[in-house]
Amino acid sequence: MNSKNSFNNWLNKFLDELDQEKQENVEKIWTEAKRTDESQKVSVSEEEKDKVFATIASQTGIDTDTKDKDDEPKPTKIRTLNWRWIAAAATIVIAAGLSYLAIPVQYSASYGEMATVTLPDQSTVTLNSGSSITYNRLFNLIDREVSLEGEAYFEVENRNLPFIVHTSNATVKVLGTSFNIRSWKDSPVPETSVLLTEGSLAFYPTEKPDKSVILEPSQKSSLKNIDGIPEQPFDVSKDKTLAWMNNQFAFENVPLIQIIREIERRFDLNIQVEPKEVLFDTLTIYYNNKVDADQIVQDICQSKALKYRKINGGFIIENKR
Repeated sequence: MNSKNSFNNWLNKFLDELDQEKQENVEKIWTEAKRTDESQKVSVSEEEKDKVFATIASQTGIDTDTKDKDDEPKPTKIRTLNWRWIAAAATIVIAAGLSYLAIPVQYSASYGEMATVTLPDQSTVTLNSGSSITYNRLFNLIDREVSLEGEAYFEVENRNLPFIVHTSNATVKVLGTSFNIRSWKDSPVPETSVLLTEGSLAFYPTEKPDKSVILEPSQKSSLKNIDGIPEQPFDVSKDKTLAWMNNQFAFENVPLIQIIREIERRFDLNIQVEPKEVLFDTLTIYYNNKVDADQIVQDICQSKALKYRKINGGFIIENKR
């Protein structure tokens, strides 16, 4: 079997079985794969390609043989197509683009800055300072899945494909809606919290989708690694949760270490806290207007009977003597 001819014949049969939208998606995959440069090309042997064609045939029912079969009845129309599997199989046999397609797309917001990203499906993601999202190069073709580290506000376009956000310990699944997710890996206790502002969403532990909760607008839920089950959604003030988007600052009954780390990210500073035990004291803090780091640090020290001094690029917080 000549693998090149096999693939061309298979591709033609494959396209014939798809509706126009899915045919266009295949063309997009093909175009994306061709964008690889020489350094990203990989070698796929004829034997490996033959194995892929055989698997395609068994999975889809599409005949990949190149032999003339005019005297045989044509195969019946395929009733169902595992589109995600076929798309993956198609990219496997596009040897030149395999490595390129495996390289994820990543966007980050630097410390001291926020960033807004428009995804290929026209959904938008606003990233808080120090946050990042990644997604695969076939986003909006075979899936709409992103991974988040940090905090971000999502405004998701309504599409047939579900929009899925993965964090270190949780998953959020929607079709079209707006919501905020906060999930920092460096938190004392790994936690993902979600606030829904519009639409609806399912929120669940990544490994336990059967433990999901459904949020309604203005509701919040959190999931900690301690028990691995999301808390029941409850009503909250959207203004406080989304304060960061307006350069405001709001935390309610959280360990001081989380507030310190947020100040470091938000203002691109380094803050040293000498009495380490104070880092795990809880604190509620809210500024409904734009505030600078000096003011926040000063108020923290006043509430905890501490003092601070400026250093190059940040502060030192210490006990009063």
